[in-house]
Amino acid sequence: MREHDRPEHIGVLQQLVVELHQVVHVLGHRPARVGVPTDGGEVRGGLGFSPEEVTYSAGLTLSLPLDREIERLALRQSVIGVERSERSLSEFTDGVALSVRQAVRQIDLARFQLRLAEEQVRINEKRLEEQKLKEADVQPQQIVDTNNELLDAENARDQARTSLRIAILNYLVESGQLRVSPDGTFEALPGMGED
Repeated sequence: MREHDRPEHIGVLQQLVVELHQVVHVLGHRPARVGVPTDGGEVRGGLGFSPEEVTYSAGLTLSLPLDREIERLALRQSVIGVERSERSLSEFTDGVALSVRQAVRQIDLARFQLRLAEEQVRINEKRLEEQKLKEADVQPQQIVDTNNELLDAENARDQARTSLRIAILNYLVESGQLRVSPDGTFEALPGMGED
């Protein structure tokens, strides 16, 4: 067996060719060309060379889409950032909508409480008026108690008005419609009454 026909030399070159094909296939979609120069007159098993006379040289030209990979990663990062911003905006708008709805419910509750308090004042005023008409039959303590209950009802009515005004201000804050003049006073929106 001649020295250049040794199976380990042929096997190493064949393995190199196979590995280069695999690398080229993994890194790009372009067809690869790998060649080993041989002497056409001494061909054995596809290769014929003498290790003392052969100079090994290999060349590989790859066109790697590195710039495209960086661009692809940058685009993916940008898309993720946009989607994150969209989710944040959606959560923010949902939060604003929930807080405005809560403020509207507080206004409705404050209005209902004000109607109840006004009705309680009206009932106590009628009772006091009835006691004055029947002053001879009513004990003085009953009149004092009715006056105290009327005063408590008026205080509850005033508190209910204050709660309604606060609920309206909270709604204006939550909906972004609250306006304050440069001197620090409240600027009523068109259609808002003084009461």
